[in-house]
Amino acid sequence: MGAQKVPTTCSYKMSMPRAFQSYTPKHMRVYGSICINGKGEVLLVHGRRSGLWSFPKGHCKYGENDIECARRETREETGIELKVSHTSYHKLRVAGYFVFTVEDCAVPVVSPDNWEIDKVAWWPLCSLPLTNSNVDVSIFRTVMKNWCEKDKDATDYLDSPEARTKVSTICNSIRANSLAKC
Repeated sequence: MGAQKVPTTCSYKMSMPRAFQSYTPKHMRVYGSICINGKGEVLLVHGRRSGLWSFPKGHCKYGENDIECARRETREETGIELKVSHTSYHKLRVAGYFVFTVEDCAVPVVSPDNWEIDKVAWWPLCSLPLTNSNVDVSIFRTVMKNWCEKDKDATDYLDSPEARTKVSTICNSIRANSLAKC
């Protein structure tokens, strides 16, 4: 009797019920911070491997809650210790972000985490990078376009119903496009 050929790949695709498709285990969830200073600038980090500007963010460690994760990632990637309370929370495409108003605008010249991050910078809200930024920065830039056209406090605007509706609309559109490609 000859050797039986065993298939090396599955010929079927396992599908999950729609209710479970968006489930992410706690340790795989990503949280970060959107830090805005008194000059109307937002803190961004530049990923060494990705080459993209993004908000400080990362995965939860075991036993860590969402706000602890956001604060730890910000400290690790920028050197900034967030001791103040967050002003709002927004779930964007890649992560959930807590918005903080930061008084101290000093950022270390070299990020404490030089394995993942190669640059840290404050960017004016009205001139966030158009290219070389991740999808969450793009969403945030779109939302803040209205703020730039008006003379409002950035953190107040982010917590407004107008901004929350816009964030929700953009994220739903991205999710719908992602599901259509699956």
